[in-house]
Amino acid sequence: WPVVVMFHMPGGGKGDLGKHARRVADLGFVVFSATWGAGGNPYSYTYEQARAVDSQGACAVAFARSHATEYGGDPATMIVFGHSGGANTAAMVAFARPEPTAGCLGGTTLGAIDALVTWDGSWILSVPKGVHDPAVAADPRVVDAMTPWTYLPERGDLNVVVLVSEFPNGGGHELRPQGGRPVGRRLVAPCARPVGRPAAAARGERGVRRRHARPR
Repeated sequence: WPVVVMFHMPGGGKGDLGKHARRVADLGFVVFSATWGAGGNPYSYTYEQARAVDSQGACAVAFARSHATEYGGDPATMIVFGHSGGANTAAMVAFARPEPTAGCLGGTTLGAIDALVTWDGSWILSVPKGVHDPAVAADPRVVDAMTPWTYLPERGDLNVVVLVSEFPNGGGHELRPQGGRPVGRRLVAPCARPVGRPAAAARGERGVRRRHARPR
């Protein structure tokens, strides 16, 4: 099965995407849910902290790739998914291709990324004015550490899917692929449905549920 590494929103935890990870796994993917962050307020990260987060994301992908076969996954087919600020982390991994953190349990090689999926992270190509102003004023390099602008020409063939909530500020969870049709309260495809066991976590948690979804 293809492998998916999921990145939660800033200040969250790998369990935040548990329901969605199980739905994706039920479609026939092996899913790893990663923990990332440099502590404190992610909107005030220094350049060094932002680069450290990029490397954490790369380590999560390297770990998933090195353990994918244990769950029936194909390490040669890798998709990264990010929600909200996690979309930035996923995008930086996919486009900037940082090196994994030193001592990463998955090794020192990131490997190929086949696709990037973002959810409510359509602002990944910007550093919002007023939010990141102090960090950018202190070190303009923060922009290149948090957005993939610089690296887009090098990855022009990368497959990118952007999902946006139908009600991003209202607590609803309907998703709509940008430019596509609504897919209800389901992630990625209308045949997604929850399964009973959580997906594997990028830091060694075992217990992934895998099953091919029957086309409707």
